[in-house]
Amino acid sequence: MTIFNIQNLAAQNPWWADKQGLAQDFQYRRYIASDIRWIPELINDFNLDKDCLYTLRGPRQVGKSTTLKIIINKLLSSLDNRRRVFFYACDLIQNENELADLIRSYIELVSLQTAERKYIFLDEVSQIRNWQKALKHLWDTGMFDGCSVIVTGSHSLDIKAGGELMPGRRGAVNDPDKVLLPLCFREYIGLLRPEESEDIPRVKLSRDPLQIRQLVSELSAFAGRITRYNHQFDDYLMTGGFLTSINSFLNRRIEPYVYDTYLQWIKGDFLKAGKSEAYLCQITANILSTMGTPVSWNALLKNSNIGSHHTVHDYVDTLEDTFVARSYHKYDPGRKQPFYGKNKKIYVRDPFLYHALHGWAGRVQDICTLSVQTLAHSPTTGVLVESIVAEHLERYNPKGIYYWKNHREIDFVTADASGLLPIEVKYQRSIGQEDLRELDKFGYGILLSMDTLALKGDIAIIPVSLFLAML
Repeated sequence: MTIFNIQNLAAQNPWWADKQGLAQDFQYRRYIASDIRWIPELINDFNLDKDCLYTLRGPRQVGKSTTLKIIINKLLSSLDNRRRVFFYACDLIQNENELADLIRSYIELVSLQTAERKYIFLDEVSQIRNWQKALKHLWDTGMFDGCSVIVTGSHSLDIKAGGELMPGRRGAVNDPDKVLLPLCFREYIGLLRPEESEDIPRVKLSRDPLQIRQLVSELSAFAGRITRYNHQFDDYLMTGGFLTSINSFLNRRIEPYVYDTYLQWIKGDFLKAGKSEAYLCQITANILSTMGTPVSWNALLKNSNIGSHHTVHDYVDTLEDTFVARSYHKYDPGRKQPFYGKNKKIYVRDPFLYHALHGWAGRVQDICTLSVQTLAHSPTTGVLVESIVAEHLERYNPKGIYYWKNHREIDFVTADASGLLPIEVKYQRSIGQEDLRELDKFGYGILLSMDTLALKGDIAIIPVSLFLAML
């Protein structure tokens, strides 16, 4: 049994000794010092007034730890006994037994002082093998009675599966598994222009031709914002939705250390999983060069010394589990479900991560300059815009986004109870009849342009920046 004394526990909880102790916390101090600060909406989704066990997952450096500190700051303002709030970064916890000892030590210590509710925040718990066993044991033995718990992690599958392995042990709360992702474009606009965020309507996508026509009519009221949104979208293509890159780009340049920070966590996660950095680099290069094109596992072996497509599959799965990439499958209209055995499209989920990986795979030192050059190349920019649209559509309709290829290819189709809505991305200034050819075969749909807002029959042509702002 590992013994955690009060000095061990207090080290990460400076507010125990000092009412203003949170101001000494490195992460919170850096957040307060930032020129641009973001408070995620999901902090309002945590009900900490009852026994509960929430998970919060998302990519590293997205702000999960800071989100916990924002919640802690709010709690501390209303509590007399500040020891009721416990935070612990689990980087150095060795196993599930040590994790259980840590939590037990805290609860037993504070229970001597108060019987009131305790708030427990465990950061990056997914680094501990079998972490869920410790929490399950503590819940089953009654240690979590009178406790509200939030645990975070950067491995999507591990954190979600860990939560699912504790049925009936999450408390009487709805949706105990939360996800914090980089800012979408709508949130990005709201971050830079808070006064505008409240009046941006949300559109509802539908295959109904009448609603498609109404969509263009509704958006026409905001046509005066297209130029401004396009300028903001140009910046979003550089920074993505990560606060660190957004703040760095306020000086119109993202510093090298910012790219390096994110690359180190991507490579670090693979090394911790016993995987090869060289293989990761080769597979990443092939993903970047084929983005927007359906590919097979064997195609991603090209120009590599990787011996098996099974290895490629495993590495891509890990990129997905760590929120770096996402795959989209071909839609089977006959069975009304995806063709899992067919080639898939693989996209990097955030433009900033795309630039970081592009520079690393190409062994480029000045990634910021490379990013500017990349965005000046219209075909590459078009594919990057396509990846952003894919990510936003997936957030709008989780697990309901596919690509279409049945004698014709459509970038994306959204599938729901109303049917299929085809969406094409043509990030260019001029839209001609040829650009509408594939959607014409459907008879309806949405074409996302650079700055054209128009209606052609039952096909809505909408600037991508305006579309994403209102999705």
